[in-house]
Amino acid sequence: MTLKRPIFRPFNRSFSKSFDSSLGIVMARKILADVCVSISELKKNPSAVVAKGEGFPVAVLNRNEPDFYCIPAEAWEEIVDRLEDMELNAIADARQNQPVIEVDLNDL
Repeated sequence: MTLKRPIFRPFNRSFSKSFDSSLGIVMARKILADVCVSISELKKNPSAVVAKGEGFPVAVLNRNEPDFYCIPAEAWEEIVDRLEDMELNAIADARQNQPVIEVDLNDL
């Protein structure tokens, strides 16, 4: 499969801080996207949020914490295709050292 463009572009990783009450510490979480929006903004106009990402993931924040990522359908399809390819490659690699069994087509 030849890709027209990368699914992800290099981005500046930023961090948001969250307080873990069970541990009593402040923890940093990575934001893995160049564009961030609030859940309120996503509710108002989901298509505009996807467009803001210009084909790349958009981090959706809830109280300044990354809650989830919004990606276009085309990017998701490419991700799923790549994961399937990785799984098939792992199966092929696992079977690589199995003995070869010669088969005559006339015997089938």
